[in-house]
Amino acid sequence: MLIGDSFAHGACVGPGEDIAGQLRKSGFNALNLGMGSSGPLIELGIMKEYVEFLKPEFVLWMYFEGNDLQEIMREKTSFFAQYYSDNGFSQNLMPRQAEINHALVEFIQKYKHKERERLEEEKGQWEKKWRGVIKLEAIRARLSQVSIPPARQSHPAHPDSMFETILAKARQKTSSWAGKLYFVYLPEYNRYAGQVDHDNFHQRREVLSIVRKLGIPIIDMHEVFLTQPDPLALFPFRLYGHYTAPGYRLVAEAIISHLQSESFQSKN
Repeated sequence: MLIGDSFAHGACVGPGEDIAGQLRKSGFNALNLGMGSSGPLIELGIMKEYVEFLKPEFVLWMYFEGNDLQEIMREKTSFFAQYYSDNGFSQNLMPRQAEINHALVEFIQKYKHKERERLEEEKGQWEKKWRGVIKLEAIRARLSQVSIPPARQSHPAHPDSMFETILAKARQKTSSWAGKLYFVYLPEYNRYAGQVDHDNFHQRREVLSIVRKLGIPIIDMHEVFLTQPDPLALFPFRLYGHYTAPGYRLVAEAIISHLQSESFQSKN
């Protein structure tokens, strides 16, 4: 079972090229519960609602260093995410799929209605926009001497007690059905695009220290990426983004290697 954000989900590659798809090609019965914009607190909720119900042998917690710590800060203000930090809370979603489908259809219909209203409103603004084009307002603005303030630099997030609590609960839940939790560390593009302190970049040392303290085995993809002759080739056109299909395949191969090693050790 895979839990994570868009990297676990398999953004920007075709069906079967994502991590779970490539695990299936190697004979693993892999179920992917990754979804874009999920953060650790939401992922704990996914564990409670779905993973705990299915009780898989292995749970792969896909941690993306680029934004997971920031996601925790955002999720702390989320109504439901706060409830999922409570051990006893559950919406009992597994048997409520028909109700969920109905709610989704209703939401989409409301969104389509709002979108139609927005388009109608925009129609009345076309004359003003075209007048601006004729007067070359955009070009004049670019040539003006008005200075634009630099973008505000956000301070890097650090793993706090909430991060440790989430992982501890995930490990505890997985152990309750004799499953095993793996922490899969996924590196981001900027780690290889310039000169960085690899240990401290995105608080890597702090994060891995917490994971080790909790006794959760780590599949460290940064170490794997470093063995490649050109880590940037694992990103589309060597630019910032999700992994390419070969990048996802590399993650899947590392996972397979660890799981096979685990199976071999258990037999001996």
